[in-house]
Amino acid sequence: MAMLYSEREIKEAHESGIWSVAWTARDEIITASNDETCAIWDASTGAQKHVLRGCGGGAVSVVSDRTGNTICSSSVDCHVKVWDAASGECRGTINTGKIDGQVDAWTLCSDGDQELVSGSNRGAVNCWDLSTLQKTASHTIVEDDKFVLSVGRHENTIAAATYDGQLCIVDRRSGSVTKFEQDGREDPVRSLCFVRDGHGVLFADDGGTVRYYDRRVDAKPSYIFYVNQSWCMTVRASPDGTHFCTAGADRLVKFWDLNMKNEIARIDGHTDQIWEVAYSPDGSQLASCSDDCRVRFHDKERADIELKRDAEEAAAARQAHQAAPAPAEGLDGADVSSLPPAPPSSFLREAAKWATVE
Repeated sequence: MAMLYSEREIKEAHESGIWSVAWTARDEIITASNDETCAIWDASTGAQKHVLRGCGGGAVSVVSDRTGNTICSSSVDCHVKVWDAASGECRGTINTGKIDGQVDAWTLCSDGDQELVSGSNRGAVNCWDLSTLQKTASHTIVEDDKFVLSVGRHENTIAAATYDGQLCIVDRRSGSVTKFEQDGREDPVRSLCFVRDGHGVLFADDGGTVRYYDRRVDAKPSYIFYVNQSWCMTVRASPDGTHFCTAGADRLVKFWDLNMKNEIARIDGHTDQIWEVAYSPDGSQLASCSDDCRVRFHDKERADIELKRDAEEAAAARQAHQAAPAPAEGLDGADVSSLPPAPPSSFLREAAKWATVE
């Protein structure tokens, strides 16, 4: 496994922790922060383009449409704002908060076009039309009023997970809900993503695991990745579908091989917990955001080179081990090749004389 280091970063990107990051088709980085602002950055230079203000209580989640021209943010004050990426102007606001404390939008995801999907604090996922700013559908996924912490979408399928670890799939057209087995876990699930053309889903929880479910098989987890000793706060799949990344309270970004089911590399550099990671649209780079107020970048090409070198060194070591002569063994099978040579027989005879008791 290779240990990698970020070469670029945006220092002091915000005045407080950064809770969400997105990489758009315009090659722009969007960040959402606890300092009640979002920001738009040039992904190539790290230069700031716009500051998006008015995210009361702190910006929780940020997403963009397929073109990158429209940005949506949600905040603690229960407002969803729709922004123009080019000008940084707010196109409209959806007040999703209710007097009785219900929140209709927390974390967000997009269908890439004109529909926004949000999680609520009453066990439902909601769909919003970005042109009219109206709710178009609401799907109850659990009977109790549970907080839906994470949502994701692949075509007409929505995945959602709650604060108490309930996992499900919603068919956007029919509204039918399919639940996955929790496998005895009730940890909050803060992040999820689709993999393998939407056939698989990865769920990351506060217990430090990522569970992989294959929708074509059954409702039980096909595999469990033990990725962290504490909170795993984000999971994102690479655009080519061969790898995925996790990050969380241990301040490391970790790369995993989805087929081999093992960790292959990790990125160091953040000094506080990492809230989210985002791949560039072509998958060549990765951005991470943290409570340390920084955005860090890593070049995937450099990672691939180091990973290849690491694999070649491991292969060379295995070949050298196989080519080495077999070690000498003692009577009990132990390796005695590193022990000093035995003393000559003459020394043993003399030693026996001195040890004789008369």
